[in-house]
Amino acid sequence: MMPAPDERFITFDNLSRLGVRHFTTTRCGWQSGAVVRFTGDEPSEFMPFRHELAAAMNIDVCNVLFPRQVHSATVVQVTAPPDAYDFPATDALITDTPGLCLCVQSADCVPILLYAPQRRAVAAVHAGWRGTAAGIVTATLAMMQRCFAVAPSQVVAAIGPSIHQPAYAVAADVAAHFAPQFLKPALTAGKFLLNLQEANRCQLISEGVVANNIEIMNLCSFDNPYLLYSARRESINTGRMATGIML
Repeated sequence: MMPAPDERFITFDNLSRLGVRHFTTTRCGWQSGAVVRFTGDEPSEFMPFRHELAAAMNIDVCNVLFPRQVHSATVVQVTAPPDAYDFPATDALITDTPGLCLCVQSADCVPILLYAPQRRAVAAVHAGWRGTAAGIVTATLAMMQRCFAVAPSQVVAAIGPSIHQPAYAVAADVAAHFAPQFLKPALTAGKFLLNLQEANRCQLISEGVVANNIEIMNLCSFDNPYLLYSARRESINTGRMATGIML
């Protein structure tokens, strides 16, 4: 993880070394309100934050693109901004079009950025437990290969701030979707501690991404209340971090 001069943002070492523009937002320093959100039912609630983000990236706000996340394995190829404010019922975006900033938002779920330097293609992925179990990372890599001829071995991946295993107790019905290697018994009977970061890292590797090309930002959303939002800690109505990438 690399510190950024603007307290609103943190960045990844591996993507920074490659010179690709990217970020994860924090909950600090935003002027548009105390609870930061980038999608929602009312544009008046989220567009001011998108304008701030666009200004920081020095791009038109129309090029700051978000899916309307539903915890799916749906991936959309983006060639231009959508007619509405976001891409409905989608959890990952891919593009090889310069100037489009692909973003996902999270408050415990795992945000993942993918970059293929040789082909100049990028992706932003939202992986909650449902999306992880459904193979959202696998679906994204497959679409990048299909649309852009990107081999997974060419991909550099960055896994952003999200809830870590010691804070993420899930019921048996959720745990049943995951291999034992991603689970530990919780103190509460019938509960298990789920490691979503490792589940997604292993999904990347199983599809052919080189392990050394994967960076995990070692920040737990639950354990960093000053810096990050957490739905587990604060309820589903809390704010969101945005994680984005652009060519």
